[in-house]
Amino acid sequence: MPRNLNGERIGPFKVVRQISNHGGMAGVYEGTISYAPSRERNGSRVALKISYTDDSNTDIFEEMLVKETQLLHNFRHPGIVRLMLIEMGEDSRKRLHFGRARDIDGMPFYFAMELLQGGTLADIIGKRGFDLSWKVELIYQLAITLHYLHSSGLAHRDLKPENIMFRTSPDPRELPQPILIDFGLAEKRRVNPEVNAATIRYAAPERVQHLITQKAHYEPTRDVTDHSKADVWALGVIAWELFADSYPFQHIKNRTALADSIVRDRPRISKGNIPPRLQKLLAVMLAKDWQKRFTIDEIINVLETDIENLAPRLDS
Repeated sequence: MPRNLNGERIGPFKVVRQISNHGGMAGVYEGTISYAPSRERNGSRVALKISYTDDSNTDIFEEMLVKETQLLHNFRHPGIVRLMLIEMGEDSRKRLHFGRARDIDGMPFYFAMELLQGGTLADIIGKRGFDLSWKVELIYQLAITLHYLHSSGLAHRDLKPENIMFRTSPDPRELPQPILIDFGLAEKRRVNPEVNAATIRYAAPERVQHLITQKAHYEPTRDVTDHSKADVWALGVIAWELFADSYPFQHIKNRTALADSIVRDRPRISKGNIPPRLQKLLAVMLAKDWQKRFTIDEIINVLETDIENLAPRLDS
């Protein structure tokens, strides 16, 4: 974990406070722009993702942050967190995308992005006041963003409520506008399904199988799969939690037992009031066989044509 960076200068930014330290490779801090040729930008607030430096995996963390920065630089979608670009020097084409603090080996690697101040989806799961129509609209908006990502040939691979944020606090009287963050595990859609890092609670069975012990009599698959279907699974788990206020599989603290439940068990029908048409959709999203799951295109089509009483749509 990184040391206390509050008050330190990281490139042209000054660290104000830590926002999150839950990531596996980096912490997220609030910062301000302390140096920029355009003086009116000085003092602007940003979010800084700063790699951990006291771990044997430091080089891997930096490599993943560089990849994440490059991905965000190429993304143009309102549902994806924005990278902060700052013109440096006389050549306006030279923009600071990422770097090492003070260009000294051993200093943390970082990049800057917009500061999202509306909290995460995890903050509102289980809370009252958000009706079913609002929740379905939120899933629809996430599906639209994932469609953009999948159409670009990529999969997020770590979709979970903590990685879904809002620019402003969500209001049940207004249409939700969720923002995807944390693309450190994003990968090409068709690669081997190994789990080198992930949140097991939202990982698809084809990825989870790699974590089950030999005692459970599972052999890791070597087949190439479509990771966009793993995103579909994660979205299905998130939707289930939103609609039913419960987790669809046996929530066991033991990592291996939870993984086994995801692979073996059917989703548990809870007391939550999920309409039959939504139950049918979620059942296909949570199919154990990734080839039997809907694509994001198909999910969007169902939400647009087969689910009643939805809020007005937002354009993608």
